Amino acid sequence: MMKLKLYYRAKGTLHYTIGGWFRGIYLFFGAMLMVGAIASRNEEWFSWFSFPAAAAVFLLAAGCYEERWIFDRNLRQITLRYGLIFLFKRKIISFDDVDHLQLETFVKGKSSGSSLKRRFMKTYLKLTIARYSDNAEVVEIIPQKRSDGKTEQAARQIADYCGITLNTIDI
Repeated sequence: MMKLKLYYRAKGTLHYTIGGWFRGIYLFFGAMLMVGAIASRNEEWFSWFSFPAAAAVFLLAAGCYEERWIFDRNLRQITLRYGLIFLFKRKIISFDDVDHLQLETFVKGKSSGSSLKRRFMKTYLKLTIARYSDNAEVVEIIPQKRSDGKTEQAARQIADYCGITLNTIDI
């Protein structure tokens, strides 16, 4: 699971997106693997070259992956953009269709009536955009320990920026 980071942009928009280090590390290792595979080929290069080339293509594709939530107060809309940088899908949600933001804490593997929590059951945070049309858009699901309070802080900042209420649910 990838941590999303919150950025203010010059256009007055708020972006909740994958950090630049994620992209940079994968692109760097993918490029190094591809250069090394091409530079060290010989006459029987295809059998040796196929695995490094496939791994390099995978790393380059992972480096080009983008998941970005754009909160625009001026246009009164939320835009989700996901996919590769050059092949992506876009989903637009109007502020008028948003009921509230919801930050939910849950334990994976635990039913709602059970009080039993074992060591291997992790506590997770789920940030969702609740809509009036009974649809919910999941923004992020992350282990609470890994979040380190940053998801809660980002949820509060997004709610304040957009003027949307933030509901927290502890299960």
